[in-house]
Amino acid sequence: VKIEDFGALDLLFGPMSDGLMMLDRIVNLLKADFKFQGPVGKDECNKLLQGESVGKFLLRFSSDMSGFTLSFVRVSESQQKPVIAHVRIQRHPGGFCLPSDSKMFGRVDELINYLLHNEKLQPTYLPPRYDYIFRDKLATAGDYLANDYGTENATFSLIVEPEAKRRKTGEGGGEETRGGENI
Repeated sequence: VKIEDFGALDLLFGPMSDGLMMLDRIVNLLKADFKFQGPVGKDECNKLLQGESVGKFLLRFSSDMSGFTLSFVRVSESQQKPVIAHVRIQRHPGGFCLPSDSKMFGRVDELINYLLHNEKLQPTYLPPRYDYIFRDKLATAGDYLANDYGTENATFSLIVEPEAKRRKTGEGGGEETRGGENI
């Protein structure tokens, strides 16, 4: 991982110093009911939202990957017809907010859930982009988990076990094991 990429990750999902860990924030966003769409450009987003009703939205990374963008269908004030708008969600030391509102949220998924319940936004139904990561059917490969989703889409995660679980003391002395295998 390049330091620039880690810096971008920290900007999007940090800081690492508060109670909720960075990976927890990433998982919360990927598992959210509104189905975060990730790296979708503005043109692709316009195609996805074309023909949707007013209030439909999707959340994506901004085009330059430096933040999040809320893209949604609204009524144009001048033309009185549905148009697609793109609003960059602002990140401040206190959290996330929209440019038109000073109400802050600790996580971007909390901001979106607030908008779902208070601003009559509705998620656009799109095929879930990241659900395969959280499927129940998992295969193991040594100390790694692989989602059973075919080899071209397989996602591997290192299994991290507590130290006490990794050490196994037998009658003939201690042998360090991981996942039941001697290492």
